[in-house]
Amino acid sequence: TYCLTATTSNKSYYISNTTTSPTEGGCSGHGQGGVEAITNYIRNPSVRTSVVQWLPVANISRVADAQAASGYAVEKDASTYQVYTAVSGIPANVQTGVFAIDAWLPADETVSSRAIRLWGETAGPPYNGWASQTVTVTKTKQRFYAVITKPIGETSASIGIRDSSGIRLRVSAAFVGMVSGQPAYYDGNSPNWDWNGTPDNSTSSGPAL
Repeated sequence: TYCLTATTSNKSYYISNTTTSPTEGGCSGHGQGGVEAITNYIRNPSVRTSVVQWLPVANISRVADAQAASGYAVEKDASTYQVYTAVSGIPANVQTGVFAIDAWLPADETVSSRAIRLWGETAGPPYNGWASQTVTVTKTKQRFYAVITKPIGETSASIGIRDSSGIRLRVSAAFVGMVSGQPAYYDGNSPNWDWNGTPDNSTSSGPAL
């Protein structure tokens, strides 16, 4: 199978093995309308089927929760201070981006709110910081954002939430993109987006919607 997108004067057209005449629009995963495609570098952002890619393995589980857009969240237990995942393949010459995530406390958690920290750092020594933003989580799901600022040349990091020992915490709909502002959530299940490999276990790309 194949699909090709071409853009001229901010209009996009595509052809594919099933649409053989140029048709206005674009292929899933491609930029459209003069807008370049963006990538979510989180490989299992909404844990629809498993918690693969999330850590620490011994302290997390996948739970059903109606507050999660996918219906599922990663829950970390109270004994660990962090829940995180790894990102890689980020362009070496791009320095700024955004980390976004939905986070909330389980309904039966003993506290009603807690300060936590959105965090990111190089995946190995010298562990350069990529992101740090303190926010307050409650039992109502909120979307939180942290600006990513990384050194030129670095392409991979660990990213997630820290400073959360002593509480259970749920997260879902994670996004890391080399974009600005507060982008909406996207993954390979979003309209006109596509997974760049195995669904729910790979990066995903598509146009800003």
